[in-house]
Amino acid sequence: MIRDTCFLLWAEDYTPPTPAELREFMRTHGLSGTATANLVGVTSRSVRYWLADPAMPNHRQIPYAAWRLLLVETEQNTTR
Repeated sequence: MIRDTCFLLWAEDYTPPTPAELREFMRTHGLSGTATANLVGVTSRSVRYWLADPAMPNHRQIPYAAWRLLLVETEQNTTR
């Protein structure tokens, strides 16, 4: 389950989704890594970095702008 704080847009309590939460979001919306990349205008490699285990050196947190755009593009752009 994705934490509600991941959907608090422009809020002080916002927390970015973890790789597991992002993976769950993508699965729920039927999005592959390539489809996710195309929706937010990045490379598939960037998405792989976002999905990497946080302990791995290639892990990157999904930027807020990319997460917000992903929510908008999947019509999840409302706070919970």
